[in-house]
Amino acid sequence: MTENLRVFLSYGQTKTDNHLAANPQFPGDLPPDKLDYVSNRHNNRIAGVGVDWAIRPTLINQFHAGYMYQFDLFDVESQGLDLPNLFRQIWPYGLTSLYGTQYPRRPISSFYPLLNAVDSVSWQKGNHSYVFGGSWFHEQDHYWNGPGGEPGYTFGLDSQDPASNVINNALASQNTTVQGNARALYALLSARVNAVDIQVGRPLDVKTGQYKSFGAYNLDEVQQAAGFWVQDRWRLKPNLTINYGLRWTFMATITT
Repeated sequence: MTENLRVFLSYGQTKTDNHLAANPQFPGDLPPDKLDYVSNRHNNRIAGVGVDWAIRPTLINQFHAGYMYQFDLFDVESQGLDLPNLFRQIWPYGLTSLYGTQYPRRPISSFYPLLNAVDSVSWQKGNHSYVFGGSWFHEQDHYWNGPGGEPGYTFGLDSQDPASNVINNALASQNTTVQGNARALYALLSARVNAVDIQVGRPLDVKTGQYKSFGAYNLDEVQQAAGFWVQDRWRLKPNLTINYGLRWTFMATITT
């Protein structure tokens, strides 16, 4: 900008659209305007600024700052559904349920903005070269998970179920695979439930410190730190130089 003032700017951005990254998990085809429900999107940016100021020939100030923006969005197919009233079924006999044999895919997005700044001053005074300055950064991690806590029902015959002994006795001449298939088929046709569990877990309400029966897993974490330093390069003789300095860095408490 002038003979003793220089400014540096930089900016970079990467956008990614993983179209149809996953297959629809619910029956039927998605309409053309809803194909982004099974697509992943990413948008990452990074920007920087720097200022070098030669206050005088023996005194220079350098300032640098940066910003990093990271955003990710995964699989939003279940957005808008009445998830608290849905439940997961695990069917026997080689069949898959509405959600298959895995946990249902849930919309997930994350946003991690990070700011940092560094300022340093270089001062040449006689046979001393002083450098002193400070640094700071602030990172805030937003992580939005899809809701969880719905029950999962597994169809099957418990070993203590009277029907299990009846089937085993009737097929005593068959191997265990045939007996197992028969028990599974009977459990499916008669809607026998042998297990009920909570999928994914119960989310924690950070305000009350209690677990909820259903809800989203959202995180909002902040971490920041700062530091100061001073150092000197002292040239005692043409063949003897002493370098010494002090740095103090402290980390702030992580808050959620």
